Amino acid sequence: ERYVEYDFTASLEEKLDEISDGKLAWKDVLRDFWKDFSGAVDDIKELRVTDVLDALNDELAPLVFPEREDGSNPRICPTCGTGNLSLKLGTFGA
Repeated sequence: ERYVEYDFTASLEEKLDEISDGKLAWKDVLRDFWKDFSGAVDDIKELRVTDVLDALNDELAPLVFPEREDGSNPRICPTCGTGNLSLKLGTFGA
């Protein structure tokens, strides 16, 4: 989350402006960024794709599969009526 938060990106943008103005050395900024970022990458690189998809299914379920007025399961397959819909990876996208 940190790398997409407003404060982080605003701070990075300020540093990039200072680099372009010659006030900061780009190698120093990149080294500082990479030190934290590589640690974050190390923390998540061992995650399995199925674990990530399961977490996304749980987080996005209310948006992708909103509750139905009749109270029935919104994930029931509309074709067969028995399967459950979920996020999956495929050859042509997710």
